[in-house]
Amino acid sequence: FYFPAFLIGPSLTFTEYMALIDETLYKDVAPASPNSSKRVPVGRKRVAYQKLAFGISCIGFYALYGGKFNYTVTADDWWMAKPFWYRFLYTQIVGVVQRIRYYGAWSLTEGGCIFTGLGFNGFDKDGSTLWDKAANIDVMNIEFAPNVKVLLDNWNINTNTWLRNSVYKRLAPPGKKPGALVTMYTFMTSAIWHGIYPGYYLTFFLGGLVSSAARQVRTYIRPFFLPALLPPKSKVLPPPTLIKRVYDVLGTVACLVIINYMAAPFMLLELRPSIKAWTTLLWYGHVTVLGWLILGQAGGFRWLGKLVKARAEKAASKEAMKVHMEMEERENKLASGMMTPSTSGGTLVVPPFDVAMKGMEEAGDALMQGFANSGHLKKT
Repeated sequence: FYFPAFLIGPSLTFTEYMALIDETLYKDVAPASPNSSKRVPVGRKRVAYQKLAFGISCIGFYALYGGKFNYTVTADDWWMAKPFWYRFLYTQIVGVVQRIRYYGAWSLTEGGCIFTGLGFNGFDKDGSTLWDKAANIDVMNIEFAPNVKVLLDNWNINTNTWLRNSVYKRLAPPGKKPGALVTMYTFMTSAIWHGIYPGYYLTFFLGGLVSSAARQVRTYIRPFFLPALLPPKSKVLPPPTLIKRVYDVLGTVACLVIINYMAAPFMLLELRPSIKAWTTLLWYGHVTVLGWLILGQAGGFRWLGKLVKARAEKAASKEAMKVHMEMEERENKLASGMMTPSTSGGTLVVPPFDVAMKGMEEAGDALMQGFANSGHLKKT
């Protein structure tokens, strides 16, 4: 029985737990002293207390404001009396406040894991100990995620890792990448794991649609904000251009707006309050996600794909023309003696100084002779 990870998480494997028990988890750590066999790395208590402080702060914040900023307000009469823009903005605040209690709970459990020694995750490049093995959240990458994938990868991290390895990858057809159906199966597995309340299934079903829609946005919209010659699925980090930063900011806003809408049934649990909450928000999440997917399947994705391809071909043509002009310029310089072939690899290089001067003198003599022949210069 391991209390720090009981029920609330984080999800850890049995082998990791046994590695803690027999201390093979610290096999790369030097003993604390020559006369001691203990290999517990340094920094454990410091990091654990930091997690404790952060967790208590989050719980305290939620205790102060969680009652006021709650999804249950969607059932109140005053809520419907407000204009839509007010309800929309209020929902964004509610979503953040409600997430904070999870930040608090998971930070406390992570601190418990670290305090027992289970959170050890090796060393960084500077040799300092890492204690993020039991991390279940990355708050900054949740609240400021540039896309849905980043957000989901940093929420309930260990459970999502288990779902990805045990469900998502196993359901993928052999030799093919997992599709939208596999994504939906994975989200519904998570819903079953959470419990039997209808709100879980409403949230995770929409989550599957959101994940699929976000993947299509990344494929067909993101390339327009990147260099044209960079492949859409390239793993190369794109340059931080202004337009790319605009895309990331818009992505962050879109993520939060959709997630705060999607989370309402997860918090309300029951079917009727969940449907009412979405109704008061005019179903904006469903309209956005389903509208994008339907338009895409109706030919929008094919059209956008052609635009992306045409943009890349145009950029490639310009690049080829640029290279061609550079080659012509080099050939002209070679023909005029301003450049000579390199003996090392055939690359055109600037000629030696004496050769260049001789060429310039010959060109000057020829120019003067031309002027003399044309009568522009008089003999003295």
